[in-house]
Amino acid sequence: MDMAARSHLRIGTSGWSYPSGRGTWNGVFYPPSRGRPRTFDELSFYAEHFNTVGTPVGHGYTAENRATGTAYRPACTGAPAREA
Repeated sequence: MDMAARSHLRIGTSGWSYPSGRGTWNGVFYPPSRGRPRTFDELSFYAEHFNTVGTPVGHGYTAENRATGTAYRPACTGAPAREA
């Protein structure tokens, strides 16, 4: 695969928030929840490591509801949210 093709790869997971229970990411991917600041933002942390994330359709994150998705933009890029 050449460099131009590689630049279009998107790597991520099917979500970013798994706060408790058997599938928690706390202490595995995210720092342990105990001792981290209350202002810790899982999505911002996630965006430092991955360049895409899937969101479940059942939670309102659909192409028809772009406002929901663009609300997450600042956490991912440090840029202000923009209207869809």
